[in-house]
Amino acid sequence: MYDDYFTFRSVTTAMRGSRILEAMGIQSLTVRTPKQLQQQGCGYSLRVRGDTVARAKQALKQAEIQYSSIYRKDESGQWREVTE
Repeated sequence: MYDDYFTFRSVTTAMRGSRILEAMGIQSLTVRTPKQLQQQGCGYSLRVRGDTVARAKQALKQAEIQYSSIYRKDESGQWREVTE
């Protein structure tokens, strides 16, 4: 199973997102964004299981929590932006 990373501009927003996901029963982990994904100060991410990414995306949208991007590491080890 893969993990998806929601990147955020600030740790405060990432923590707010984490609380929203927890309230919805979606497990997440607040982590430093991998260096190769950092853009415009995106220093923190929420890591969620790939099978919960759609629910997580919907929960964050409903709570008006702005994330920068969503990334997934593919089979070759390359990071890809999730656009679905």
